[in-house]
Amino acid sequence: MKKPVIVCIDDEPAVLDSLKIELKRALGNECIIETAEGGVDALELVRELQEENTELALVLSDYIMPDIKGDELLGQIHKLSPQTLTIMLTGQADLTAVGNAIKSAKLYRYIPKPWHTEDLKITVLEAVHSYLQERKLVEQTAHLHQLNAELQETNQQLRDNKSRLTQFLDALTLGFAVYNLDGTTLYLNETGKKLLGVEDIAQLDLEQINQNIKIYRSGTEDLCPYAELPVVQAFRGMTVVRDDLEVIVNKQKIPLEIQAKPIFDTQDNILYAVASFQDISERRLKEVAMQEATRSDEANRAKSAFLANMSHELRTPLNAILGFARVLLTNSTLKPEERQNVKVINRSGEHLLNLINQILDLSKVEAGRATLDLAACDLSQLILDMREMFQIRAKEKSLYLKFEVGQDIPGWIRTDEMKLRQILINLLSNAIKFTSQGQVSLKVDAITAKSLEFSISDTGIGMTVEELDQVFKAFVQTSSGRKVRGGTGLGLAISQEFVRLLGGEIGVESKVGQGSEFRFTLPIELISQETGEYLDDLSATNPYRQIIGLAPDQPTYKVMVVDDQESNQQLLREIFQPLGFVIQQANNGQEAIDLWRSWEPHLICMDLRMLLIDGYRAIKEIKSKQLAVNDHFPVIIALATALNSEQQEFALSHGFNDFISKPFHPYQLLEMVGRHLGLEYVYSDHPKLTLSKNFSLPEDDLSAFMPPLTWTNKIKLAIANQDWEAIEMCISEICQEDLDFAYTLQCHLDNSDYEAMLEVINNQEDTTLT
Repeated sequence: MKKPVIVCIDDEPAVLDSLKIELKRALGNECIIETAEGGVDALELVRELQEENTELALVLSDYIMPDIKGDELLGQIHKLSPQTLTIMLTGQADLTAVGNAIKSAKLYRYIPKPWHTEDLKITVLEAVHSYLQERKLVEQTAHLHQLNAELQETNQQLRDNKSRLTQFLDALTLGFAVYNLDGTTLYLNETGKKLLGVEDIAQLDLEQINQNIKIYRSGTEDLCPYAELPVVQAFRGMTVVRDDLEVIVNKQKIPLEIQAKPIFDTQDNILYAVASFQDISERRLKEVAMQEATRSDEANRAKSAFLANMSHELRTPLNAILGFARVLLTNSTLKPEERQNVKVINRSGEHLLNLINQILDLSKVEAGRATLDLAACDLSQLILDMREMFQIRAKEKSLYLKFEVGQDIPGWIRTDEMKLRQILINLLSNAIKFTSQGQVSLKVDAITAKSLEFSISDTGIGMTVEELDQVFKAFVQTSSGRKVRGGTGLGLAISQEFVRLLGGEIGVESKVGQGSEFRFTLPIELISQETGEYLDDLSATNPYRQIIGLAPDQPTYKVMVVDDQESNQQLLREIFQPLGFVIQQANNGQEAIDLWRSWEPHLICMDLRMLLIDGYRAIKEIKSKQLAVNDHFPVIIALATALNSEQQEFALSHGFNDFISKPFHPYQLLEMVGRHLGLEYVYSDHPKLTLSKNFSLPEDDLSAFMPPLTWTNKIKLAIANQDWEAIEMCISEICQEDLDFAYTLQCHLDNSDYEAMLEVINNQEDTTLT
């Protein structure tokens, strides 16, 4: 509700300012103070307030003004706003002017200038309160008139339409009855008759009704005793609600909820009892369903807790397996067959990690804790990875794997690469698994400059319309899916949640025997590979960039590794020592505290879950004693198998500078350390295998591409020397021109099949010469 307004009118601004200050002191925030310098301004202000439906409670006006005299002005204002009180505030008005104002302007009082502050305050307060009281009285009078009119209308309706009450009661969806004090039935509506299975009980008393209409206790064959009937209890003055009673109508038990209460006269004597009752069969079914759902939710929470704990136990040793595999891959002294064996270990470990992550993803989705990790994503490399990953699977089943990518697809985008990768893996895996002949295709198109559409289709067994309704539910497989062994029933449910989390939508079309097509859209942000737009450091998204040492003229940094697993300690040593870091290690939190005191490391990499003293307690101890030792405080990075957003905030608030989840890539850890310590690294010149910024995947056979002979000579020389890095450099150059040819060479290289590589190259040379 708007506050009332007081308008002050004077042709001297200083007087207006003084008056406004005095009124503010007197009224506080009870009213809004407005000012006008002269009569013309005042009339315009009053009209504006009326247009805004603002109450004008009081006008204080000077008498002598150059445009309009005070008494004339107040008269005009009164015509515009008759309820407004007025005060003339002047030292030059005569009795005639005051009399005119009293007659024509509802003048509340005349205050001479210069005024006494207390007199002004009391006068204004009285005028405002008088206005408010009058307004309240007017409102109450109007309200009483309205109530009286409504009451008269209601009485008239009651007199003219008594029969309608019966019609209304009969139209109710619940039974309604009124009983006389002697127990006879005064009224029973039509719904009540149907629920009780009777035609007319107007002449029966309660005992007779109880004999004719048998009311049972729910779930038993016991009749409800007469004394416990809700209506009988209402006649004793009680208000009763019971939902544990049943009646038998047409040989079928109907559960009822009955509410009964007494009706009193003015002397608190009981006159009637009224009862309402309704069929609660549907409610009972819902209650049973809710109980089952509750038990299911509890089971799901227990399952999610179990899966999360088991996943942690699995990821800990997997961290060492993947970590050492990645370290070995950076060793240039490995023989080709040894390198291939390590790559198999790494890929198998990553596959196992994906399975574990899928279980963790499900538990996060069910708990509503799934979050996004937006960063730069090399879309071209991601699609190339998908083609490489599934080409062998498709070949094993004699399927044609077709990839179609629109010409306008960007090379770099900003998204959650891990979730997008998982969506594509889930959908492509399903497509190949449920397709025995024909083809599986991935198609990527740009719908707009800021959105992409991914389509994964197959010529597999397909699904019925009924199965399509269940396809995105967790742990649910279609009948056709159950015929094909393998799978957890989680992939599509997780994919749907990930698509939604990324801001997109996913749908499916399918016909039995003809195949299925899953289509999802994603909003994207374009990324410039050259400028690193949207990112502070675009290079951090390149998992193939290899750090080979610290730049010259940097101090020697001491790193303390704290972990109760020897394999994890060894992995961190293998990461840091070759680059020139000095390493010391501790097996638990207590050893870390003791070593920190004596050694003063620059960096601490600490596991969170350890025996004796965990990472949190160790950091708290170090923090509490730091200032007493020296001003140097190390950078502390938390190592954990998985941290949700709440745990991440908890770690940062308890002294950790950053955190990294196991398993991690050595590059990720080193880049994080570099940011916190301000390090400069030396990087390998070995290039990453990428597609061009705007790329397409050709559908033609390899014969459509004719690599220059200079490239084939380089490759042959590298193959003869079994120079793995030189071969990859050549393949990366060819990839810029033709993806299929580069992909074929890369597959043979991964299998260390140099003879097959030479055969492919020779065939291309022959094609070029002819």
